[in-house]
Amino acid sequence: MRQDVDRGKANIEAFLCPEVLTPLEENYMHWHNRLYHLPQKYTKRMSESGLLPAEFAKMKKIPKCPGCELGKGHKQPWRVKGYPGGSIKKNFETNPGDAVSTDQLVSAQEGLIPQVMGTLTSARITGATVFVDHASSYMYVHLMRSLSTECTLEEKAACERIFATYGHKI
Repeated sequence: MRQDVDRGKANIEAFLCPEVLTPLEENYMHWHNRLYHLPQKYTKRMSESGLLPAEFAKMKKIPKCPGCELGKGHKQPWRVKGYPGGSIKKNFETNPGDAVSTDQLVSAQEGLIPQVMGTLTSARITGATVFVDHASSYMYVHLMRSLSTECTLEEKAACERIFATYGHKI
């Protein structure tokens, strides 16, 4: 299991730090993308048979495709049973609002605030706070313009108001 995690890190690092390609490698990647990310062994066969440039068969180092590397990142063993007690819900948490987990997400790139109507604004979202109720699995996400303590407390109050509309107290 640990080996899969390490391999996943290598895939992401290869994507975040791309290598500089030679013109031959760029041409290879062009054909690799054009052929819908065809595996290397088939590309080599096609170049040996003359369907692709013959230089591809002689390449010693094949460049890594970031798209293919990220595509491999989701591969996990799926034929396993879940862990015993895999839920965070405890036996005594039977009513909504008994226990709520909170997490904050910080955006690496600020995004525009979603708007359906009204005057467009240039205000940006810098993160979000996620509230998850253990008993009902209800999730409330509040977008943040600022990551200050005051804004976080306002979001907590907004979550409490949402739960109050359903008749539950956090």
